[in-house]
Parts: sequence; C-alpha cells; structure tokens
Amino acid sequence: MVTIRPAKIKDAPAIAKLNMELMKHVGKYDKIFKLRPGALAKMEEWRRKGVYSSRNKLLVAEDDNKIVGYMAAGIKKRPSIYEVREVGVISDAYVLPAYRRQGITKKFVEQALKWMKKKGMTHVHLYAVTKNEVAIEVWKKFGFKEFLKEKYRRI
Repeated sequence: MVTIRPAKIKDAPAIAKLNMELMKHVGKYDKIFKLRPGALAKMEEWRRKGVYSSRNKLLVAEDDNKIVGYMAAGIKKRPSIYEVREVGVISDAYVLPAYRRQGITKKFVEQALKWMKKKGMTHVHLYAVTKNEVAIEVWKKFGFKEFLKEKYRRI
C-alpha cells in the first residue's frame, strides 16, 4: 500500500533519482532542461536542504519502503510591487510510471495545499512545462485552469 508522508533526510538520494527522471522527461519537450554532469549529486544536496525548511514541503510516496514518487512545494516571496507578497508554489511532482493513476498526485496536492493554507497562502503557482499536454490535463483536474506559456528565445 502506498503511503504519502513528509520526506526525511534519508530519502534525499531516492528523491534526487526521481528528480533526474523528471528532468529527463521534461527535457523531451524543451532542451533548456538538459542537465550538467554532476547534476545528481547537486539534486541530492538541494533536496536534503529542503527537507526541514519551514518554507518548503517535500513529500514522498512510499510503497514497501521504496520511494515511488515525490512532490516539492514551497512559499515564494514576490516583489514588493504586488499586494499579494507570498504565494504557494508547486514546483515538481513525479510518480514512477507503474504507480500512476492510483491517486498519488491527488494526495500530494491535497497535503501540499493543506500545508500552504496553514502557512497563510491564498494563491498557488504551478510550475509545469506547457508542451507536456498529459501533465497539463492532470493539473487541470486539480483546479489549475490557466497556464502561462513562457515565451523565450535563445540569444
């Protein structure tokens, strides 16, 4: 049975590996996500730092002591020109293919939103690759209706 829980320091290597899989996947849609050599070690370090941060929430899905998915959420400070100065952010979510369509992402979203409300957030931003149509359809099911299509070009 899959359980959702807050990440622990010991989970950082498994989360980093899943993060690499996510980056490989989104890299199919946009080469800007191409990773540098040594990325796995940096991801592990980054995820380890985020485990106990009061401004981040790192969740894992675990099945029989194996990490099968993760979600990274946080609180982002916005420039002082805005009335809403802080917003919740869902930056990453990845579930191994064999565990998809089992409600794991739904549980991640529910827990992340509950945490954000406790932190006083009234708005949530979602980071997603807009070319990933399957992911966009998933996020729409959770109430994320509008997606900014970033426009950039190489210089």
